Amino acid sequence: MPAPAVQSLAERVSAIKAAFGLTISQLAKVLRVERQTIYDWMDEENPRPLQVQKQERLAAIQRLAIQWNKVCQWPAGKGIATYTTVEGDTLLDLLSADVLDEARLQPVMRGLSEQVKGEWQCREERSFGEQARRRGFQPHGQSLRSVLAGYGGTVSLTHDDDE
Repeated sequence: MPAPAVQSLAERVSAIKAAFGLTISQLAKVLRVERQTIYDWMDEENPRPLQVQKQERLAAIQRLAIQWNKVCQWPAGKGIATYTTVEGDTLLDLLSADVLDEARLQPVMRGLSEQVKGEWQCREERSFGEQARRRGFQPHGQSLRSVLAGYGGTVSLTHDDDE
């Protein structure tokens, strides 16, 4: 197995942001830096050196982001700040703590990942394309949009089973 390619600082920061679905403000809080520092780190034209302490924090959060991606294919999104532990902590709280407690983080990440998976599966089941497939529509290599466009005129994409 080939060794993974070395990621730039910007790629590492972007991967963390994407994995957890963080805003820049949340990312700054998690990495314990100012928002401007995040923007500086994401500027590949002018790479910034990192202090050892920041390197260690970034590496630890990156490991957690990789773990998140292994348990859930979708970003945590708003759940990162709303899904709470019995003690009332959110994943954002735990990721932003002075000391990262992986023993506390793991069950929270698993619980939130189950919630996120359920929400995304619900969204997919409600999607127009999924409803059409359940009713027997099979586009045979064409996108649904291109098939509907071939009908001309006006096509309603609303759910009208209730009428």
